[in-house]
Amino acid sequence: MMIRKTPISRPFIAAVVLVVLVAAGLRFSQGKADVSPDRDELVLFPMKVEEWRGRQSALSDAELESLKVSDYLLANYTQGWRDTFVNVYVAYYADQRAGQAIHSPQACIPGGGWGIEEFSKKTIELASAGGRSLQVNRAVIRKGRIEQLVYYWFEQRGRNLTNEYAVKWYILRDGLLENRTDGALVRVITPIRETDSGDDADRRLGAFVEAIYPKLGKFVPS
Repeated sequence: MMIRKTPISRPFIAAVVLVVLVAAGLRFSQGKADVSPDRDELVLFPMKVEEWRGRQSALSDAELESLKVSDYLLANYTQGWRDTFVNVYVAYYADQRAGQAIHSPQACIPGGGWGIEEFSKKTIELASAGGRSLQVNRAVIRKGRIEQLVYYWFEQRGRNLTNEYAVKWYILRDGLLENRTDGALVRVITPIRETDSGDDADRRLGAFVEAIYPKLGKFVPS
C-alpha cells in the first residue's frame, strides 16, 4: 500500500508558529499586572445618536459564561419612523490572555445555525472621524428565508483590525511591551428585507457605523 504525503502549506505553518508564539508570550507575561486604561462602561453608551434611537438588551447567563466579556453593549437601533433596525454588539475585554479572548463571528455565526453566503472586506469612509477609513469584515448570512448583513471588526488599542491572526500578534506584542491586552469586537447587523433594493442594507449599516464610531473612543480606549 502506497502512502501519499500531503505537503503542508505555508499559511498553515505560519498560523501554527503564530499560535505558539502567542501562547508562549502570554504565558511569559501572565505574572505582569495589565495596565487598565480609563474608560466609561458600555451601559452608558448613548441610546440617541443623531437620528438613531436605541434600546438595550442583555446577554443570557449562559452567553456571559461562554463569552467571558469584561463589559458589553447589546442594543437595537431604529431610525425615525422606519421599522428596520440595526443590532449592535460591542464586546470589551480588559484582558485577552488565556481563556478570555474575543470570540470570532466567523465561528459564532455558523454555531448559531446561520450560513455564511458571502464574505469579503469593505472600507467605510468616515466623514464623522475626519475622513478616516475604517476596514470591516462584511458577511451576508442566511437562516431559512431570513437574510442579514453583518459588518464586524476588532478595535485593539488604537488599531482597526479585521484579521484574527493580526489580533493575536498584537496581543502578544502589546502584552509584552506595554502590559496591555485590552480590546473589543464591534459587530453590527441589519436584516436584508425583500423590499430592499440594491445596496440599501449596506447604506444603512454604513450610515449607522459612521454615526456611532466617534462615540466608541470613550468606551474602547486607544
